Amino acid sequence: MSKTIFKPAGALIAAGLLSTAPLAGAEPQSGLNLRAGAYLDQGDPVLGIDYQIPVSPRLAIVPGAEYVFVDRGDLFTFNLDSRYDLNPSARNPMWVGAGVGAIHRDIGFVDDTDPAVNLLWGMDFNNADSWTPFVNSKAILTDNSEFSISFGIRFGQPGRRSTAQSTNTAGGNIASTNTQR
Repeated sequence: MSKTIFKPAGALIAAGLLSTAPLAGAEPQSGLNLRAGAYLDQGDPVLGIDYQIPVSPRLAIVPGAEYVFVDRGDLFTFNLDSRYDLNPSARNPMWVGAGVGAIHRDIGFVDDTDPAVNLLWGMDFNNADSWTPFVNSKAILTDNSEFSISFGIRFGQPGRRSTAQSTNTAGGNIASTNTQR
């Protein structure tokens, strides 16, 4: 039983620490992502952790790891994905992404690690300045492809700017300003 609990937890904690340690001074739009979901082929639950590193106002690099709870074995991934915001000023902005990774399977008589290509889609839900709920889907293209759907929370400030216009009519002046979400 300890192998089942401590091995995935240790892998996720190690991945989180390794991905966030060099980023202590990262920009405010950086964020730690924690998510849970399922790999749909077998219905296996998955836990994931990654860290969003901004490259530009719409593009981010997202290194991370996942552990999939499979019967009688281990399945985990290490990923280096990118994220491109399609509509950052929307109330619930959508994004797409792609990346590379490695998927390790130690299930039954199978013990191998394969390279993978990841394709992602997601949507953030506007909630608060310090945390953002989101949903994402991911296709892992490899010899034995996988598809997952996850729900999660990003901690930190995404740093998106709303193009919502506000009007100031004090003194007869009309001004429009961009507001930070």
